[in-house]
Amino acid sequence: PKTILITQVTAWFYNSGEHLTQQLSSVFEAAKQNIGARWREQVIVLSASIGHRWCEIETRHGMVRPSDRPKPGQHNYTLLNGVAANLAAEAGVTYIDVSTMLNLRADGHNAHDCGHWCLPGPYDITTQLIHNALLGHIDFPVAHAMPL
Repeated sequence: PKTILITQVTAWFYNSGEHLTQQLSSVFEAAKQNIGARWREQVIVLSASIGHRWCEIETRHGMVRPSDRPKPGQHNYTLLNGVAANLAAEAGVTYIDVSTMLNLRADGHNAHDCGHWCLPGPYDITTQLIHNALLGHIDFPVAHAMPL
């Protein structure tokens, strides 16, 4: 059986472009050592699932609408996703942008929580994308990992 390694850009683990570069490079190196020569065909990097643009969060002080750009203490998801996309391209692994798609699904959030997603919902589409990539219906490096 083949191993498929899926990792995602997330603020829980990455604080800066430099930190993400170090961590993702370590993931790629571990995959190379543990999966073997065709490791590139067995690694998928997903973009961050950021909160949607028009989200409102209820606080004790009323409704808050987050900014479209990072506030002090927030992570710059656009920067992190760009770094991850570039690193994935340089390494020759599959990168799937789920941020854009999930941002269009404001209905997929928990009540008053713009950073987490409900199931079933938008993440089901992500698994469908991965499944179709594995079957070769989407031309990603991972498509070459599974025989048809």
